[in-house]
Formats: sequence, C-alpha cells, structure tokens
Amino acid sequence: MTEKLYYQNPYQTRATAIVNNIIKSKEGYWVTLDKTIFYPEGGGQPFDLGTVNGIELKKVVEKDGDVWHLLADYITGDEVECQLNWPRRFDHMQQHGGQHIISGVADKTFQAATVGFHLSEHYTTVDLAVPQLSSLQIEQLETEVNSIVFANKNIHSYFADAHQLINLPLRKKPSVDQNIRIVEIDKYDYSPCCGTHPQLTGEIGLVKVLKTEKIRGNTRLYIVCGYRALNKFTQDHYLINSLIDLTSANESRLLEAIKRTYHNEKLKHKEINSLTEQLLNYKALELIRLKKDNRVINYIDDNLTGNDIKKLLSLIVKHSPETIVLLAGLKDSPKLAVYNSSDPDLHIGDIFKNIVSRYGGKGGGNKISAQGSCSNVKDTTKIFNDLSQIFIK
Repeated sequence: MTEKLYYQNPYQTRATAIVNNIIKSKEGYWVTLDKTIFYPEGGGQPFDLGTVNGIELKKVVEKDGDVWHLLADYITGDEVECQLNWPRRFDHMQQHGGQHIISGVADKTFQAATVGFHLSEHYTTVDLAVPQLSSLQIEQLETEVNSIVFANKNIHSYFADAHQLINLPLRKKPSVDQNIRIVEIDKYDYSPCCGTHPQLTGEIGLVKVLKTEKIRGNTRLYIVCGYRALNKFTQDHYLINSLIDLTSANESRLLEAIKRTYHNEKLKHKEINSLTEQLLNYKALELIRLKKDNRVINYIDDNLTGNDIKKLLSLIVKHSPETIVLLAGLKDSPKLAVYNSSDPDLHIGDIFKNIVSRYGGKGGGNKISAQGSCSNVKDTTKIFNDLSQIFIK
C-alpha cells in the first residue's frame, strides 16, 4: 500500500521514497514506491507529471491501493528523489476546486446535480442534470461562484467514517463504501472526492463559463479557472484589439462594425455570384453557337474554377441538351466535366475514369456524364486532349 502524500499536503513538491517494485513494459518501467507525491489518474482529474531521480514520469495510475509510476527509463538504487511538476498540479487544483463550487452553486440554485466532470488540457467540462440554462442563469451562476471564490473560504479535505457521513449534508453519494474522502468548502458544500484541491477558494482565481451545450438531456458547461481564465482573457484581449485596429472602431462599437462589414461582404458576394452567373450564361450561349459540327463543345479555360465548370455545364445542357460537352477549368484546383446523352454506345463514366486514372487523377460518373480532377495543369490538359480525340471525330 502506497502512502499518498498528496492527500496529506497537496502543496508538497519534493519527497524521498523507497522503491518497492519495478516492472519493465513496452511503455517503459512501472515503479511502485513506499510513498508518493504524484496523484494518479482518477475521478475526472488527470495524473501528475514530474521526475523520479531525474527520469521523466510519463503516467501515474492506482491499482489495489498501490500507486504505479511509469518512467521513461530504468532507475537504480533503493532510494529515489521525487520532483513534482508544480504548475501542472496547481492548474489541476484550480480547475477541480472551481468545479466543486460550480457544482455546489448549481445544485443549490437550480437543483441541478452534477452527473459528469472531466478535466482536460484546455478546459474543464461539468455536466449538469438540467435540460438547459439560459444566459441569465449562467450569469447568475458565474456571479455566485466567483463571490465564493473572492470570499476566500477554507477548503477542508478529510476522511470520514460511517458515523460522520450520517451527519454530513453530502451533495452526492460516495461511489465507494470505505476510505471515503470528503472535500468541504467551509460549510457551504460537502462532496466525496479523491482529487487535489487548494486550501482556500481565493487560490482558484476567476471562474468563467466559456460555453454550454446540450448532451444526452443534460447541460454541459465548459469552464476555465485561475491561470487558464487569465490566459483566455489575454488571448481574447489580443483578438479584440486586433479587430479594433482592423475596423478602426472603438470597443463599444466593435460588434456593430463587424456586423456591418459582414453584411456588406455578403451583398458584394451575392452581386459577384449574380454577375458570374450572367457571364457563364453568356459563355454557354456563345459556346453553343460556335460548337464544332453543330454537336460538340470542347472548351478549356485558365480562369474557370471547378465550381464554374459545374455551372457552365449545367447551363449548356439546359439550353442544348443534345450537345456533347467537354469542359476543363484550370484555376485553383484543375477540374474536368463531360456530358454526352446523344451517343448510347458510350458509357461516359467508364471512359472518363479510365483516362483520368492514367495521369493519377480522380473522378467518375454515370452513362451520360462524369466529373473529376487532376493535381496539375499539365496532366489536366493531356486528359482534356485525350477525351477530345474520342468525342471529336
């Protein structure tokens, strides 16, 4: 049984320990110690990192009361020095502490029990047993949570026996029936938990809900606390200042300026699409007028995109459905399109796929039409010429 120093003092960053066992595996070396400062993965909280005798600690798990440490290399000697990655530990303490307060406030204010919790690298998720929370309710939740943080209340962690548990107003039932550890936020919230937490709510720092989403009938909160909240504010502050510089608007009118710019761009895009449609229609009528032997159109253009080719083909077929059409657009990613409904002896999809594949291209279709692409202009032109020889007799 490993002595868990992180329960006695979650702020301890160094310790000397005795090696109990070493097992070699594909991942490295699994080691147990007589005592450890490293928290193992569990309860929604990731494992700690650090070093043992200067060797990288890759993972920590608990099994049958023993804490196993996965090391990158073999360690020598019976006694080892453990060094904790403190920034990672304190980050986890801030996030986990913030989750406890959010869960407590949600339970008391909205009767929303916490049914899920996960602490990831960039944010923490808290799943609440409530179909949805309005923006006003989220604001209310944040205000109450941060008022508890700023009150700098004590956070007590202790193991409780059966008699003590009877008298504690637990927010949720413990998942185990022995060695039950309670995290108490100064007579406000009581919850069984095996994680690491700060001793004062003030150490959690600012708590911010980033967004919410519905999941399996519940509401999932995405939150950041402490330094993560500071980093998020720094990123958003940089983004806002960049947008202010870009739009020449002050912060109070920034959203209005962005909406106006977006609206104007949509109008311009709509106008460009309309003009492009007209130009393609003129081009379709011109190609129909100039088609070879009054039956074949083969046209390649450096300035047409793949989307233009699709539209142009559709317009030609609309105006002259009996025409054999071969088109290639070379702008951006080269594209080709073929249409032939007048020759029942040809299967356009098979012909197209066979020729395109010779040049490493992709595509296919059905009996009367096919579309595809090639990675470069040179091979696209070769495919176009090979197809032209088939249709122009």
